[in-house]
Amino acid sequence: MASLIDETGRRRIINIRVAGFEISEDHTTYLIEVQIDSVKWQVKRRFKEFHYLHETLCRDRATEMKSVAKFPPKKSIGHLTVKFVQDRQKRLSAYLQSLVTVFDRPPQPFTNFLHWERYEIQGITGSLTEYLFEKGDLWLERGYPFEFSILQLYAINQRMRLPAPTCGEVLCSNPKAQYFFNKRNYEFDFDIAAELGSSFKSDFGHLLDFISQLESVKLTGSDRRYGRSNLVPDSLHYDLSPFKRLLRLQLVQVNPDRLVGAEHLRARLLTLSVRASVHSIRQLLLPEWPPHRQLGPDAPVYSACTSADFSDNGLSEIDAGVKLMPRLKRLRLKGNSIARLDNLDELEHLAELDLSKNSITKLDSVHLLVGNLKELELANNRLTGLEGLSRLYGLVTLGLRANLISDLSEVAHLANLPLLARLILADNPLTQLADYRVRALQLFDSRASELVLDDEPATAKELDTIAVLQAIRRSRELSLSSSSAAVVASSCSPPAVLPPAALQPPFRCQGVLLACPQHPLPPLSQGCHAKVDISIEKQVLI
Repeated sequence: MASLIDETGRRRIINIRVAGFEISEDHTTYLIEVQIDSVKWQVKRRFKEFHYLHETLCRDRATEMKSVAKFPPKKSIGHLTVKFVQDRQKRLSAYLQSLVTVFDRPPQPFTNFLHWERYEIQGITGSLTEYLFEKGDLWLERGYPFEFSILQLYAINQRMRLPAPTCGEVLCSNPKAQYFFNKRNYEFDFDIAAELGSSFKSDFGHLLDFISQLESVKLTGSDRRYGRSNLVPDSLHYDLSPFKRLLRLQLVQVNPDRLVGAEHLRARLLTLSVRASVHSIRQLLLPEWPPHRQLGPDAPVYSACTSADFSDNGLSEIDAGVKLMPRLKRLRLKGNSIARLDNLDELEHLAELDLSKNSITKLDSVHLLVGNLKELELANNRLTGLEGLSRLYGLVTLGLRANLISDLSEVAHLANLPLLARLILADNPLTQLADYRVRALQLFDSRASELVLDDEPATAKELDTIAVLQAIRRSRELSLSSSSAAVVASSCSPPAVLPPAALQPPFRCQGVLLACPQHPLPPLSQGCHAKVDISIEKQVLI
């Protein structure tokens, strides 16, 4: 139950008034403004809702209601005139303020009327506690991430600081409740719980117990005002220390400068996901160190973390903060503005790296930074060359979709990667070349049948065409080797002109010059040389 008494035992400062009204065709809506300490919010209610609240309180709390200001009567005729509504507005303001004066612990109908559970600390924690009393065990059994808003976590942190019992006065003074809480190794008694009613369900201790057992949490913030209040979640401090068993953490649109208690997670956190929150990895992982302090052996690390996702943040570089997770196996940096690879050389266990949707234009000696990679995603960058990937010998999957690769010869740099099984080149300029797939697969020679190119394995027709082309190439190489040896052997005679008969299909005369190295080639007009080219490849592709 909400309290109007603060942590020092003083009455909390609360102002409540009807600040305005809106008259429509058949009714009037009143705008209520509530302020508790520094928190303000607004609620809209019709007069009939005021009247229902009054009747409920008179029925349930008749004694206290004798001291409340007189409630304005109903009126059927003339109730929409401005003068009447203004008078009713003043009387309703006095009525609400008197309710606050009478009750130290406002009854639930009153707090519901004011949307207490949305904006006030004990109201927020109370509604969350009642929900978890019913559903908490199911969440823990399934292991799904439980989502808190930053406002909810802030309210929990503030409620923990109050020197007040976790339960309401009614519950704490009930002898059955005392027996229930003091009994050891008890089995849950649903009859007692039912008798204790909503006070038992709203016991803050249930929420604390649930939080201490959670292993997977998602925190969501916002830089906009919450509801109809002056609360901006990203301006609130939030403490992660109550999560005693947390293994997996997701942060979405939070303010890392307001984070407290990260040091309690470093020894056990396994996975970390951060979206739309940071401009620096170090900013989040090591907030207690000043930015200018160099990371050394004394820097505290996240020793258990094996997976991190910093996608869709404002990262312009891979800063040194990534070194604070030395056991990373998976790292996602998708959707940032990263232009080059840095600070990855100490991540010896890194096997999966996602750098898609960044601003990378060139890769140099990537194997020196991430030599143990098995999966590398570079889609939607600005790459034109692939030579920097030629020594990633453990690579199994490589994604290069939607880059600027236009030269098929760049793919040849990948042909010597012995484990490469999946290659994505779709949406690059080279895919518009004639017979792109056959020509790309041909570069992998005997491994063409093992490669999945653009999510499609090589077809039987493609493999047959590649086999023919490979046979032609070997024949050409053998023929050229034999012809060159024969020409070199006739070292004392001028270069021989190849007879036309020797140049009949499958070979055509155009391309390669054959001549004795001891005799310079005469001008073309003297007819002392021959041009040789294998143009049958074009016929096979057609």
